[in-house]
Amino acid sequence: MFGPGDAPKIDRQALRDQAQVLDQQIRRLTALRDGLTHAASCREEDPMQCGKFRRLLKLASDRFSAR
Repeated sequence: MFGPGDAPKIDRQALRDQAQVLDQQIRRLTALRDGLTHAASCREEDPMQCGKFRRLLKLASDRFSAR
């Protein structure tokens, strides 16, 4: 981590890579949150009968399988 003279050596590409991983996790978690929020307030008695909920579920599923 430290280079000559004890100056920190920062791997900027590693930082960018980690930021990208966090962005992907945020997108997946956001999709899950949106699905849960919708299911909690959906007018359908069975959320699986709701087209919007099924689309949100598929979106979240697609994002988790894209790991």
